[in-house]
Order: sequence, then structure tokens, then C-alpha cells
Amino acid sequence: MNEILRGSSNVNGVCPERVPFALLNEKQQQILQYKADGYTGLEIANMIGCISVKQVEYLTYSIGCIALNGVRRNYKNGYPRRARIAMVGLIQDGITNGYLSHDLQGAHVKPLTMRQAEIIELLLASGKTKSEMADHFVVELNTIRKHIENIHKKLGTRNLYHLAARATNLRMNDALRVIRRGKIVQ
Repeated sequence: MNEILRGSSNVNGVCPERVPFALLNEKQQQILQYKADGYTGLEIANMIGCISVKQVEYLTYSIGCIALNGVRRNYKNGYPRRARIAMVGLIQDGITNGYLSHDLQGAHVKPLTMRQAEIIELLLASGKTKSEMADHFVVELNTIRKHIENIHKKLGTRNLYHLAARATNLRMNDALRVIRRGKIVQ
């Protein structure tokens, strides 16, 4: 990504690990936390109050743009993929560096298969789409969809951002288990 995401720049004396979070306004910080907690745009709008779903979508887009160092695309054509990947990176950095919280209390996490672990890596590290993953693994698109559905069930996640937060937290606590040849490995 860029120097802001890598934490190598400094903003007004803020420690490098917290720079991305420091660049966001209070409402953006709140939305980033809610996204990491797996809430939908409608749920976030209702929790914040006096804000529409469209405004939540735009603020989510603006968070991705800030992470991309101000790169903007035409918002009317949808949320650009690079901004979505940058948002996932911000959530992972936030969990790792402590400026976002993620509570695993009550989460019943089941071990993943090797393929499911590979899919998580492709989703979070490279931002591959489902069709790109289907091409990568030479399988049908519906197979990838089913794997992602099973990942969400096993980790108790609701969407990509929630998955990023949960997987990062589980890795940090050495609690992400993968089944390899019938044996559970860390």
C-alpha cells in the first residue's frame, strides 16, 4: 500500500502505528469500528442516528480513499476495489495495533480446512474477487461462494470487514485453527 498504511509517515506527533486512524474524523473512526464489528450500513445508520445509509456508504468510501492517500474514483460507479482492499488493511492494522477493538467473547470458532484458509488469505491479502478465486483454484464460482459461506459460519462473521477483524484477532491470539490431513494445526 502506501506509507500511511505502512505506518512509516507521521502526522502531528502521532505514533506511526496510529497514523491511519488519526487521519479519520470521529464519525469515520466510529464507522470503521462498526464495520470491523460486522454491522451493515443500515444498522450503522440506525446506531449513529441522523444519518442515512447512503451517507454511511459515502463515509465508508471516504475511509478507503484516505487509506489510499486521497485517490478518488467516481463514487456513482460504486465502491472501487482498491478502496475496499485498503479498508480491509486498515481494519487489520487497527486490530493489530490496538486502535480498533474486536471481542471474541461468545464466538464459537470452528477449525477451517486448508482451502478455506487459502481463500481467507486471498480475500484479505490480495482482495481477489470470487470469480478470480474460482479461476485461481480452477473451480466453479458456486464452489467459492459455498466456501465463503462456510468460512462465515465457522468464524461467526457477517461480511468481509468482520472477517478481516476476526481473522486478524484469531491470528494474534494463535487461535485460528486449520485442519490439515485430519489434524488440527495452528
